[in-house]
Parts: sequence; C-alpha cells; structure tokens
Amino acid sequence: MDGWDEFLAPYQQSVEELKIKLKGIRKDYQLNRKYSPVEFVTTRVKPVQSIIEKASTRNIPYDRLREEMYDIAGIRIMCQFVDDIELICDHIRKRSDMKVVEERDYVENTKESGYRSYHLIIEYPVESIDGPVSILAEIQIRTLAMNFWATIEHTLNYKYSGEYPPEIRRRLQNAAEAAFLLDEEMSQIREEIQDAQKYYSKKTQYINEQIRWDVMKFVIVSKGDTKSNALKDRMVNYMAEMKMEYDETAPEMVISVGGDGTLLQAFHRYQHLLDAASFVGVHTGHLGFYADWLPHEVERLIISIQNDEYQLIEYPLLEIIITYEKFGAESRYLALNESTLRTDDGTTLVSDIDIRNQHFERFRGDGICVSTPSGSTAYNKALGGAIIHPSIEALQLTEIASLNNSVFRTVGSPLVLPKHHTTQVNPVNSEIYKMTVDHINLVHKGVRQIQFRVADEKVKFARFRPFPFWKRVHDSFISDRN
Repeated sequence: MDGWDEFLAPYQQSVEELKIKLKGIRKDYQLNRKYSPVEFVTTRVKPVQSIIEKASTRNIPYDRLREEMYDIAGIRIMCQFVDDIELICDHIRKRSDMKVVEERDYVENTKESGYRSYHLIIEYPVESIDGPVSILAEIQIRTLAMNFWATIEHTLNYKYSGEYPPEIRRRLQNAAEAAFLLDEEMSQIREEIQDAQKYYSKKTQYINEQIRWDVMKFVIVSKGDTKSNALKDRMVNYMAEMKMEYDETAPEMVISVGGDGTLLQAFHRYQHLLDAASFVGVHTGHLGFYADWLPHEVERLIISIQNDEYQLIEYPLLEIIITYEKFGAESRYLALNESTLRTDDGTTLVSDIDIRNQHFERFRGDGICVSTPSGSTAYNKALGGAIIHPSIEALQLTEIASLNNSVFRTVGSPLVLPKHHTTQVNPVNSEIYKMTVDHINLVHKGVRQIQFRVADEKVKFARFRPFPFWKRVHDSFISDRN
C-alpha cells in the first residue's frame, strides 16, 4: 500500500486533538475545585509495520483498514482508583464530539494473562481540507497499577512474541494479582487519600492566589470580512466559556483572523506590548507565513491556549529612524516584514548608502527595500532578494530597479547585514519621500537621513506545533498543493 503518510494524517490529528480534549477534563475539574478522575493521558498512532502485521493476521484488506482496524489511533487515560474508570467512561459517553460504538470490560472480565483495563471504541470526526473524515480510535482506561503491569507485560511480549516461559507466565500472573490487591487497598483508603489531596490542592490554591495567577487575557483582530468576523465571534464566545478574558488594552495573546496582512495590522496595533504579548495567526484564506491555523482547528488551538501547551519563539524586527534637516527631530518605526523608500513624485531616487558610517555607494533607481528575515519571503523575494531563516538576526537591503550603465553603477545585488551593522540612507535629490513600513504608507518631508538596523525588540509568536520555516517556503512557492 502506498501513501501511508496521507492515510495516517487524520489519525495523527485525532490523537493530538483527543489528548488536548481529554486532558481538558482534568483541568475542568481543577478549575471547579473538584476531584479529577483523570490522572494523565498518553496517545500514539500505530506504526505502519504493526498495521501491516495485524492486517495480515486478521485478514483485513488494506481498503478496509479504516472500517475494521479500530486501534490505529490509541489513547490511554490513567486514573487513581478503579471507581474512577466508570466516571471517565460516563463522561465520554455523554460527549457530543465523539461517539462510543463499542465497549470492552477487561476489569471485570480479566484476560487469562492477568491484563485488566476498560476499552472504549469511539468514532471521531476529523476536519480536513477535503471535509470531515470519520475514524475509529481506541481509548484504554486503567488505574496506575493496571498500567504499570500492562507496560511490563507489553515489553516482555516483544521479547517472547507472546510465548512466555512457564516461570515468566506464573510471575506475570502473580504480579497481576498483586496489582489487583493494590487497587483494592487503595480503594479502601480512597477517602483518606482524597482528603489529603484536597488539603494539598487548597494550599496550592492559596499560594497561587497570593502570587496572583491571572486568567489569560486575549484579543482577536479580524480581517473584517464576513467569514473572519464570524470566526472571531465564535472564538471569543468559546474562549469566554474557558474563563479567558477579552482585553483590547493589555492582552497577553494577540490572535489575528484573516491572513498575513491581518497579522501585520495586529502587530502594529500592539507593538507597544512586545515585552508582554505574543501573536498567533488563524487564516481564512490562503496559507500564510504567520497565519498557520485553519478555521476548523480553532477549538484545538483554544484548548491548547487554555492548557498553556505552547512555546514562545522570537523573530527579529527592523528599526527605522528618520532624522530631519530642521529641529533635530526623529521618527522611529518598527517593521515586521519590510520598509521601502521612493521619491514622492516617482522620479529616480538618488541616495548615498552608508554602512557602519562608511560610504558604500550612490544609489540611483526606483527605490530601496530593507527587509527582516521573516519578511524576506514577501516583497524582498519578488525583487530577487534572498530568503533568510528568521532565526538569523540580520536585515537585507534590496534594490528596486537600480540604474546600471556606463555612467552609473551600484553593487546590483542584495546586501545582508548582521545585527551589529547599521545602514544609513542619505537622500540627495528630493525633499519629499514616500515610505512604507509593512502595510503602512507614509510621506516624509525635509529628510536628512534614514537609518536601518536590527531592532533591540523582538516579536514573540506562540508556537503550538512544529511549523518548519523551509516547509512553509516549499508549500508557498514550490508545492502544487498551496
């Protein structure tokens, strides 16, 4: 069978989503100061070789794998007490986002080997770019003692291929009996254990209140079209249900809904909060370099935000400082993508370019573009500039239609400058200049010098899953599946 990656993609997505949702049960109980039956959750997708072997053993045709092999996606929920198993099962049975299609009770009906666990086979819908895909997944619910025994038995099964020596088999059965007795003993002193846990939880809650753990404050910036506004409203309502606070003044998380242009707007609206705020993008159009979440994934995104399941990555920014002929005044801007410079009337721009306060060249042409590494895939690329990975702290100066002939010469190539190098543009032939800072259009008069450098500030993006830069480049410019 070819195309295993495509076949397994919805299973991989399902275990990621289910893990977040089922872990959310525990957090829900904790937020309501109740005992949580869920201790922790693990997931896995069955390896291809294991699928092939099981299909061969069970005589399952490859075109029937999705209907007949129920454990390709596997989830394990661990709990403290045997009674917790039924509480978890009851919760899953009542959920509207998954459907229980079969139950297998190996707690009451222990396997001959000593294995004990409760299995739910569920039907779970996964949203894809081609529409919903319904898959089967197996949820195993067991106590910590059951899980310890099952983990050891699973390891030995690999070694002996299920054919245990008599002595090993006897010891495994004895260990299963010991695990059963441990569960029984723990159930007898359950109230004592839970009282101790409540005391610890209250103490932790008191400490947290003293150091003021605040709820997540967020804001959503929409592109403004009907689709983006509707998605924004849905996200705001869902995040409010999750006890997150909508705050346009001092958000910790700035979410853009639209495309890369919308995220640029959000950046400029909240650039004064770069130390405290992080950004994340949801795209309602084409895949972008900043907006990497799809509308059908927002529930998963919000649960990840609630559970703090993200890391912060930082991208360098471009600082632009404009000084004027009169009054010694300055204007300062930050760009996430790029800044461009042209004359106001469209005539040839003539400027002296200095690097580290040393004259480099006299430029003549339509204009100049200075970009960040993350912005190197935008206008800079269209001008023939290099694509630079955002982990590199640098800026890139690219010429816009420079004049190169027997009289006038420029270097004719993009220049990549490291963080400690500053470039100055000194206008020669005009009093009024048009500038862009990302999507913002500006006009400046009486300009003496424009300085470009890598800014001291950085922008933080909340990264919830791998989003490799070069894969984005490939998918945007090379792949046929943009």
